[in-house]
Amino acid sequence: MGNRALRTRWLCVALVLLGVLSVLLHANSAAAQQRCPLNSASTLGAASPLQTGRLKNGAASVCGVSKVVPVVVTPAATFAYASYALQNRSTSAACVTVTLDVTAGSAQSTAYLGAFTPASPKTGYLADSGPAASGGAVSYGVTIPALANFTVTVNATSAANVSYTLNVGGCGAVVLTSVTPNAGPTAGGTTVTLAGSGFLAGPQVTFGGVPATKIVLVDQATITATTPAGAAGPATVAVTNADTTTSALIAGYTYNAPAATTVTLTSGKNPSVFGQTVTFTAKVTSGAGTPTGTVAFVDNATVLGSVALNASGTATFTTATLAVMTHPMTAQYAGTPLFAAGKSSTVNQIVNTGATTTKLASSLDPSNVGDLVTFAATVAAVSPATGTPAGSVMFTIDGALASTVALDAAGVAKLQANDLVSGNHDVVASYVGSGSYSGSASATVVQSVSLLPTTTSLTSSNVTSILGSAVMFTATVAPTTGSGTPTGNVMFTDDGAQVGVAMLDAKGVAKLGLDALLLGTHSLVATYDADPAYATSKSTALSITVSVGDAGIANEAGATPADSGAPTTQDSGAITPGGAGSAGDAGDAGDAGDDFTYVYESTGGGCRCKSASGPTGDVGGIALALVALSRVRRKRR
Repeated sequence: MGNRALRTRWLCVALVLLGVLSVLLHANSAAAQQRCPLNSASTLGAASPLQTGRLKNGAASVCGVSKVVPVVVTPAATFAYASYALQNRSTSAACVTVTLDVTAGSAQSTAYLGAFTPASPKTGYLADSGPAASGGAVSYGVTIPALANFTVTVNATSAANVSYTLNVGGCGAVVLTSVTPNAGPTAGGTTVTLAGSGFLAGPQVTFGGVPATKIVLVDQATITATTPAGAAGPATVAVTNADTTTSALIAGYTYNAPAATTVTLTSGKNPSVFGQTVTFTAKVTSGAGTPTGTVAFVDNATVLGSVALNASGTATFTTATLAVMTHPMTAQYAGTPLFAAGKSSTVNQIVNTGATTTKLASSLDPSNVGDLVTFAATVAAVSPATGTPAGSVMFTIDGALASTVALDAAGVAKLQANDLVSGNHDVVASYVGSGSYSGSASATVVQSVSLLPTTTSLTSSNVTSILGSAVMFTATVAPTTGSGTPTGNVMFTDDGAQVGVAMLDAKGVAKLGLDALLLGTHSLVATYDADPAYATSKSTALSITVSVGDAGIANEAGATPADSGAPTTQDSGAITPGGAGSAGDAGDAGDAGDDFTYVYESTGGGCRCKSASGPTGDVGGIALALVALSRVRRKRR
């Protein structure tokens, strides 16, 4: 007994739980909200959810007529059902018509305010179809409060399967009441708010038949959207729900044409030169206010730049890259939704070549023959022109074209020369100009070129010589600095008188031999005559003493020694002996009475002793010298 009672108690609990679960399942079986108007074909069968009992059939309900809530037939029984959640989208009460068309089996339809409760068929009752439909259609009307949710159910009246079609109409149309703002530019792009009622998920919005963009359903009474472009004038705004219901607001939005604008363009400097900075100013005005947006500065068909208008409707563009030519400049205003686009008249900007200066400098001035001299020409733009000129420079030396050299990236051209002869040379650099810069010439640079300095040294084979002996003189000419060998001639002088000329050999050496130097001391100098590269130079004086050697004295009687040489052909007379005592020492005393003064005289290679006072006549110089020398030697003995 105890176990049976326990089992019975647990069975009851299980039945209660199953009942609760069934109610919960039935409660959760309510369909999601449906579109209206509704036209749904379906079936009821073993797989359908169940409701507890059903309402007793009576007359079909009519909108505006109250009907007593029917009683529940066989509350303990369960019936298959289907439910449809709907909404009156109107801001006022709506009369909804429900039609149930049963093609198999028998079924009934009931309308409820809000959701349907399967375990309580009377809760929320609004209206019903009256007699069950079987093999035909029944309709009824139900009044739905404004913007209220409601449910229409279909339930079987027997266990047999039921096939049917349910139609629900008049749920309240979508209503569009206003558009804010209600005007905007023809370009579109204005964000507007649409107010009304009955807006469902996924609405479509059009302006003048053109779909809007960025449509957002805020709630059933609010939609935001962005206007498309449209023609100037009023446009109809329409909202269409996903269930195809539509509400239109005639002339709900007005497209305003952009206000007319005037664009002017001025140049800050016209004409200008290449590289000069030029500022163009565009001014955009309108009677409807101060335009905003951007202005494009256009050279013929090329856009040089786009600049935003400032608060006064002005834009400026600056450039320093205009080529040398005439530029047809215009300012083109792009326009905005509120202001129409515009274009200025053409401003012909004239750009001339930029002036230049050419400066010339020498790397070495003065220079010597053979030195490498670099002439550098620098070409620069003259303000207001800017940039670095390109092209080439012509170098002329003494009026003749020496070379044409291209300018480097720094505007410099260089000419190197090491073949300038001695003297002064006029050097000029002339820039030939280019498409952007005009030509120019430098001032004349006078390049002074000197012969290479030299030194001349003189040596002799002897610094003392015996009368009649040959003496070899050697002159050596060398450059003061650097290498190289002078060429040309060397002139030899004896006490200022030329005694010979000799040519330099490959080593810069010239030699002259002399064997007719007269008695006495001689001062010889070698002078280099110069050549096209080397300057003249003179040696220091070289002193040579010529004397008579002992071998030349034959006797002391005054006769002329054989080796002393006879008088030259220039001598005017023969040798005249002295006094009576000249034949021997006994005649020495008579010398005192001779009263001769003898002067040495050079006569072109010969020599003679000439009487300056005393008896007239020439005396052979060699004989006199011998006599004097023998007397001296005799006295010493």
